[in-house]
Amino acid sequence: MASIASSSSTLSTCLLLHSPTPQLGRRRMRPNFVRIMPTRSCLDDTSSLLTAAQYTVDTYVKSGMVVGLGSGHASGMAIQHLGRQLHRGNLKDIVGIPTSVASASEAAKAGIPLITYQGSSQVCTKIIIF
Repeated sequence: MASIASSSSTLSTCLLLHSPTPQLGRRRMRPNFVRIMPTRSCLDDTSSLLTAAQYTVDTYVKSGMVVGLGSGHASGMAIQHLGRQLHRGNLKDIVGIPTSVASASEAAKAGIPLITYQGSSQVCTKIIIF
């Protein structure tokens, strides 16, 4: 199974696709890496991420749930949309568990009540937004 790792620099962003297949003529298994350079329009297009974030919140998050809040661009969009849904009254009694300082800050700005997982011995998390 292939795995994807992200590598970024100040000049460009690329994805490395790792496939653990042996190279011909070699005794040891060596990973093969394929470099994929996305185009600038691909990097700037956030409408599909926004649509996915909104769909995730609207489809899976229900009133009264405990929601794990991840970090990253798509998670930030989902957290903002979740906050709007709470503010409009479409969702009630939602509690978030942030996985980072960044997601805690984003959730606080969006008006999502937060708890920490350290304060509880057991938390039943229904949805995790990563």
